[in-house]
Amino acid sequence: MKKIENCIRHLGLGPGVVCLFPCQISGEPSTIRIVEIYRSHQAYQSHITTEHFMRYKKATSHMVKSLKLVDITPIDKENMIKIFKRF
Repeated sequence: MKKIENCIRHLGLGPGVVCLFPCQISGEPSTIRIVEIYRSHQAYQSHITTEHFMRYKKATSHMVKSLKLVDITPIDKENMIKIFKRF
């Protein structure tokens, strides 16, 4: 599990990655959701071709039962930018 945690930590360091937040579903300890927010679709496409993403994908492939990507539109884009501003 330490190896996977390290991969997750490094995934959020790439350019265009705004947020990477793994969550456990309450009452379902084996169900994990990962909320990922990218600056653009192009940033996401670039991210999934990086070496560290490929390592993460390989390390977790036996755990993934399904993968569903959902495009979103922020309701309050101005405050979203403030919330996710990197220092």
